[in-house]
Amino acid sequence: MWFHLWLDSQLSIRPSLDLVGLGKANSVHLQFCTVMVYRVQDKFKTGLLSSSEEFKRQVLALLEDFRAKGPFGSHILCTKAFEIIANIKLQLIQLKEDEASLRRGLAIFKIDLPPSKEIAKVEVVCGRI
Repeated sequence: MWFHLWLDSQLSIRPSLDLVGLGKANSVHLQFCTVMVYRVQDKFKTGLLSSSEEFKRQVLALLEDFRAKGPFGSHILCTKAFEIIANIKLQLIQLKEDEASLRRGLAIFKIDLPPSKEIAKVEVVCGRI
């Protein structure tokens, strides 16, 4: 019987000590989580910014490729010219999707990515051909 009284007294004291310890642990855990969220957020932002730079390089490469290999000569057959234009249009569609995705991601951080003028130039030229 004295064992049950001793056990009851230990159980009633122990939870109050554990709650204090849990409160401190919870505070430390919350601080850790906050720091980790900021780190992940910063990595995501940095990744988006580097992706936007890579996107700009891809657009410029497409523009240069179009200027160099575009169907502008009389020696290119019509079927080959249509094939080149179709490939360019597919690449433009993919680049527009990438641009939209980058815009959504950068909008989270209130960073504006203006529409690519180079994509518009290539679209206009492809539309004229």
